[in-house]
Amino acid sequence: KEFFIYEGKVALLLVAFYLLFKVLLSRETFHRLNRMILLGTSLLAFVLPFCVITYTREVSAAEASRMMTNISIEAMPQEILLDGPTIWPWVMLVWGLGALAVLMKNLWSMLSIARLLRSSNSMSGDYQAKIHILDKELTPFSWMGHIVLSRQDFEENGSVIITHERAHIRLAHSIDNLLMLPVLLLQ
Repeated sequence: KEFFIYEGKVALLLVAFYLLFKVLLSRETFHRLNRMILLGTSLLAFVLPFCVITYTREVSAAEASRMMTNISIEAMPQEILLDGPTIWPWVMLVWGLGALAVLMKNLWSMLSIARLLRSSNSMSGDYQAKIHILDKELTPFSWMGHIVLSRQDFEENGSVIITHERAHIRLAHSIDNLLMLPVLLLQ
């Protein structure tokens, strides 16, 4: 139960940080700064729920007595608390299945990329990356030191696409994807 309360706090923080980012920084062209802020706030969202902030103030005896008389507690019968049905095992099951689905999807994507790289015509050159050309239609992408694109894209706009994808490789965006995988699994 405590784990899901923690996960809820993390989710709320992630949403809040993302909304702040969208409002304040999404139009900025400082891509490295934006990247560091997104990665940093994602990490911060997992740390902040552990921080405890306490606020204390001194009150007079009369004020404390008045505060205590205003509190009404309706106690739930003890047998309901101890023997009642709980949804937490079901919540855990649904969460676990969701995390497993995310993990399987990401593993499948990585295996698919590996198959594409093996089945393509690859070329080196002065591209500072290994270029993989496929004879089928697909959206160009890069992964680690590899650029994958269709033969048609290579023949029509190859230099522009390769320049764009080389920037992704140079900025290590594949590493960002791997770093965000635990966030996806937990959320």
